[in-house]
Amino acid sequence: MDETSGKQNYYPSPMATSTGPNPSPDGFPTQPGGPNPPQAGFQGPYAFSPEEIRVLRECNRESLLFRCIPLATITSALTYFGISRGYIKPSASFGVFPKVTLAAICGYVLGKLSYQRQCADMIAKLPNSKLADAIRKSRGLSVQLDRYVL
Repeated sequence: MDETSGKQNYYPSPMATSTGPNPSPDGFPTQPGGPNPPQAGFQGPYAFSPEEIRVLRECNRESLLFRCIPLATITSALTYFGISRGYIKPSASFGVFPKVTLAAICGYVLGKLSYQRQCADMIAKLPNSKLADAIRKSRGLSVQLDRYVL
């Protein structure tokens, strides 16, 4: 119970649940003899640059127009054709709708997946981008880290 309001406190503060011998100022227990070591490699959330956001939006738009819509249309049309010709059975209660919709969704997802490489290529061409450096590094290409130093 909370002493000030008299209500049940379902989310106690970290200080109340601290069991360590020397709690840190934020209330979480620490290791004996010092603070908790920082997590290896964690640097907080990544902030995209305006140029990266522009390229990501362009990738999203191009993948939708050039891959997702065409593949969703083709897969749903082929499914409808298969149902109308008797190759695929329609749903007893809903007709062609569930299978055609599922085919369109599969075409959309395949379109997005098939465009990932082109988007990665577009991002990798960006100068002064940590995201581009990460892509280059994952591909085994050279990464220039000295350009981030002011």
